[in-house]
Amino acid sequence: MLQSLAPIASLLFLVILPCNSFQLMSPDSQRGPDASEQAVILYLKLSNRAFGSGEEASLIHSFEDKLEQSIKEKGLGEFDGDEFGEGYATLYMYSADARALYQGIAGAIEGFRPHPGSYVILRYGPPGARQEKKRLPISRGARRSTT
Repeated sequence: MLQSLAPIASLLFLVILPCNSFQLMSPDSQRGPDASEQAVILYLKLSNRAFGSGEEASLIHSFEDKLEQSIKEKGLGEFDGDEFGEGYATLYMYSADARALYQGIAGAIEGFRPHPGSYVILRYGPPGARQEKKRLPISRGARRSTT
């Protein structure tokens, strides 16, 4: 049954181009041609190995709104969206300067108090470029609720 769904799932990533051709698009390639190439990709560990709880998703979406507003107000780049699955919420952000973007949002991330095992990737160019992995600081005190 699952194998019969594979062709349908792959169609979700097809994009019809004006020249009547098809192109497989990854999350990184779905952005416009004028988008910055450097990225900050935030991996927030969830409370379980799947998609986390509904309350947890709601907290993360509220956090995303704050990140997006902060990024816009500071002129750091763009917040592009998220993916949930395999025990992580993955948040995608792009900028001309990944380090400056990360430094501009680091306080907000720390204030969010991510679960242990959360981390961030700073990618210094297009997909395949040099990248740096940083474990996120875990604030002392109560963690965010996920019940």
